[in-house]
Amino acid sequence: MQVQRIPFETTQSFNQFFIDFANQKESLKPFYHHYPKVENFKAQVEEKSKSYTTQTRQVLVSSLQKQYEGLTISDAVGANLNLLAEKNTFTVTTGHQLNIFTGPLYFIYKIATVINACKQLKAQYPEYNFIPV
Repeated sequence: MQVQRIPFETTQSFNQFFIDFANQKESLKPFYHHYPKVENFKAQVEEKSKSYTTQTRQVLVSSLQKQYEGLTISDAVGANLNLLAEKNTFTVTTGHQLNIFTGPLYFIYKIATVINACKQLKAQYPEYNFIPV
């Protein structure tokens, strides 16, 4: 398959602030901790692993299981819920800001992107679990 990458700047769809962030412009580095690329996640995972105790994870899992109570969930969702209790499991979260011109396709794109990010992270760091949220 042939892939052709188009620089953000040429699309005229993004503001300069976003383009500068995507290009990791030096002047923006004080505003974020780790730039979101696969090779930077090791440091992020090490930092976050110190933030969540076994007890905190159990509260999360218990709360989520209560929310799903009475619903039929897929095996994958059940497995992900159980993985959240393990200290080597981390979430990768996305969100969606409503946009007039991008519509539901952008929403689906973001979901697919976070799922693929988790797959890439698992391949790079097999000792950890990554769950898309």
